[in-house]
Amino acid sequence: MIELRRLRAFVAVAEEGHITRAAERLGMAQPPLTRLIRALEAELDTLLLRRLPRGVEPTEAGLALLEEARGARPRRRDQRHGAAHGAGRTGTAGGWLHQLCRAASVCSAGAADIPSGAGGGADGAG
Repeated sequence: MIELRRLRAFVAVAEEGHITRAAERLGMAQPPLTRLIRALEAELDTLLLRRLPRGVEPTEAGLALLEEARGARPRRRDQRHGAAHGAGRTGTAGGWLHQLCRAASVCSAGAADIPSGAGGGADGAG
């Protein structure tokens, strides 16, 4: 199961277009945010963000995930309401994220281009 904090981190980075600005928005330092994004990419086995000289932009798989993640916010609120009444689970996102990445034709191909030690700078660029 994917942790919602990783999903929130991804949404912030994708919306801001820059790791450092997203870290400021989330009230955290840049290195832990970069680790969250890399962990999500590793878990989904796909490249979600294209690192640019100044910032990042979502890949095709990242755009699909962003759209799904934005739709997950209302579902998450509904789950919290249900959990308060004895139903649902909170804290993780289900298999729909894995299905999304498996369905996206760019997932495996995009991930193959990422060296395992890639990245580094303040914007996550290597």
